[in-house]
Amino acid sequence: MTAKTLVPTPQHPADARSDVGQNLDRSPQRSLPPLPRRARRARRHHPASHGAAAHHHLSGPRSAGGVLTVDAAPGTPPSTGMLRYGLQEFGDRTILACDPPGGARIVEALGDVATADHIAVIVPGNGHHLGNYLTDDGPDSPRARGELLLRTMRALDPDARVAVVVWVGYHTPSDLAAAVSNVPAQEGAPELARLTHHLPRAAHLTLVGHSYGSTVCGLALATARVDDCVALGSPGMGVWHRDELGTGVRLWAAQAETDWIRHFPHARLGPLGLGRPPLHPALGATRFATGDVTGHSGYFLEDSESLLNIARIALGHVSGVTSRHFGAVRAERPVSLSAEHA
Repeated sequence: MTAKTLVPTPQHPADARSDVGQNLDRSPQRSLPPLPRRARRARRHHPASHGAAAHHHLSGPRSAGGVLTVDAAPGTPPSTGMLRYGLQEFGDRTILACDPPGGARIVEALGDVATADHIAVIVPGNGHHLGNYLTDDGPDSPRARGELLLRTMRALDPDARVAVVVWVGYHTPSDLAAAVSNVPAQEGAPELARLTHHLPRAAHLTLVGHSYGSTVCGLALATARVDDCVALGSPGMGVWHRDELGTGVRLWAAQAETDWIRHFPHARLGPLGLGRPPLHPALGATRFATGDVTGHSGYFLEDSESLLNIARIALGHVSGVTSRHFGAVRAERPVSLSAEHA
């Protein structure tokens, strides 16, 4: 079988709504043709390490020897430049974009993103990359969280057409010490904003950023096409004033009582610091209930009030979102440029 290739070709900003954006759009003249149903069983080649020598393959759906190889365009260093988004099905995975071998970025769609009415985009924090994305099957892995959110959305509204995009589309900080820098978020935010313009224009879009991922979300909002933004255990949204978050988006936040992130210092000085947290009065996020989740990584706990609220927001069921005391919350109006500076 001929190997299929995802080529992350750099694009000029003017091309951000190019052929892929048209393919993912659901307007009649630009709809994506139905993708063929393929065998769901696929073997995966698990890279032993993440680095320049690691080659990341997804097994082809019909041939033991067939693989999805991810090669750079000529003259393109690994993991640099804009990602090229497009729907590619390989076994049980739908890949939207992927870096070449030795790179760090991968974007996967769960559910039918081309026809979805509601799409949640999960943006993870520290320590995630292409290498461990393909091998980590733990409950805290970005893909496991995406699958759980998708199941919860479907359970809450079986008739809704929903999808989840797991976006590891930036170079995440390797650890907490590296996370004091806002450079990875500054570099990743334009790519995240770009993704939102490739997704179906009629769909309700929700960004769900956990930890450092919420910083990337905050910095992307000014140019992204987003209806709701959920910040989970946020160390800072990357900004200092609400009008830096753009217009027309509802900002939500959750912080468990035992989450250590509440002690993270809030500042912004050049490349250091992640700005104000979403619950600061200057940003004015609507806080929702997390139930009995604990620590920094429990926000996607199955059947928790935290996960249910994330799913409600992603479905646009904002009247059902509960407060810290399990009463219905009153969502703040969308962020507006008329919001006052702190």
